[in-house]
Amino acid sequence: PFCTATEMAVRFLVLLLACLQARTTSSVVPCNGTGAPCFIQLGGVYNKGCGDTRYIASSIAMAKIVNSLNNGKGFGINAGSNENKHFFQFNLSFATYEKDQYDTVGAALAVNLFPRLDFIVGQGAHCGAEDKNTLKMARIADNYQKLYLTQRG
Repeated sequence: PFCTATEMAVRFLVLLLACLQARTTSSVVPCNGTGAPCFIQLGGVYNKGCGDTRYIASSIAMAKIVNSLNNGKGFGINAGSNENKHFFQFNLSFATYEKDQYDTVGAALAVNLFPRLDFIVGQGAHCGAEDKNTLKMARIADNYQKLYLTQRG
């Protein structure tokens, strides 16, 4: 089912916080800025010539900004108090397929990549005729119980 932008944002934040809490409590890395960074795995699968130029480029730019916060520690989340802050950076993984090769190449790329991601940056409305493939990728993401976010409009 589709939801409003506000509902999507709230769902994203709730799932992000749940993911961060799970990483913070189960990780060997303390995520407190004293050791190696903790990563949130982002990525997606895109049609070359549309998704790769729009979504990969913007995701890389966003990750560079976020990962540089707090003197290179990434973004911080207070876990109960200011003294208990955890830091996370984005790690990006993407794959592309040639136009009209979703069924023969793109679907397999999604099945291979999506299980390793925490959040999937989906191919949005800018890719026009690719909407049917965006919906297919959303179903693959759902099969792995992954959050699949896509730009619409």
